[in-house]
Amino acid sequence: RKRVPDVLWRLFGDRAQPLADAIIALIHAPDADAGGCFCERRGCLYCSGSNAMSYLVRPSDTAEYRKLLTKCFLVVSEDAPPVPGLHTCCTRWSQREVVRRSIEKILATEPSSRNLICRNYDKCTGGTSEFSQLTSSEWDVLLQRVGDVLMTHLLMHASFFLPLPRKNYHQISGFPISDLNIKN
Repeated sequence: RKRVPDVLWRLFGDRAQPLADAIIALIHAPDADAGGCFCERRGCLYCSGSNAMSYLVRPSDTAEYRKLLTKCFLVVSEDAPPVPGLHTCCTRWSQREVVRRSIEKILATEPSSRNLICRNYDKCTGGTSEFSQLTSSEWDVLLQRVGDVLMTHLLMHASFFLPLPRKNYHQISGFPISDLNIKN
């Protein structure tokens, strides 16, 4: 059990992980026979292999970004599809656009979604607290490192828990854990 908050450990076991660890666990090297990675081995998270953590976290990164990767916890849904096989390290959209597109894709397939990322979403303004928490500069850096394919997958199929003071956490995506049976 690796520094996972008790409540998340009780509910999800080893599926609850710090964001950086969860990302590393989800990626796999591109299949050379399937055309490989779009970066053509110039260097990206997917091509970095055993150095993936060094690609994700760099010495010049801000304390806020490092905190996001180590203090934010992620739980990927048990029924999430596999991460798309051909990864791209490129980002076609801003983090704001990736979040917006992800929310709209969730709502298009499930209009009454209970996913917290969709709560109070307004297509015109996008102005929810969850939306703004997912579009800070730290998330922009993360998007540049993981690409929009993986970021979209995480937003659509995972629960994010951001740290609050006194070892508390705020869930900003996924099915609300307040609706689950918490075992003592």
